[in-house]
Amino acid sequence: MVNGSLNGQVFVEGGVLKGTGTINSNLTIASGIHIPGASPGIMQVKGNYTLASDATIQSKFMALLRALNMIRSISMAAAEP
Repeated sequence: MVNGSLNGQVFVEGGVLKGTGTINSNLTIASGIHIPGASPGIMQVKGNYTLASDATIQSKFMALLRALNMIRSISMAAAEP
């Protein structure tokens, strides 16, 4: 659980990463679940974010959009610093 900041690379395999705050490096979810922040789900990643094909991201906001049939897939891009 992150509630503050982590300074090293984070690698999740078969577990759950949740909470709010900042990861000051790369985040890889190899085969686990990422549940960012409180509603709507905010966790800042200052490095690369990798979500493998057998990993899951859960968010109340994304669940609502799926329920309303507003999204079928999600694309992510790096933000400008």
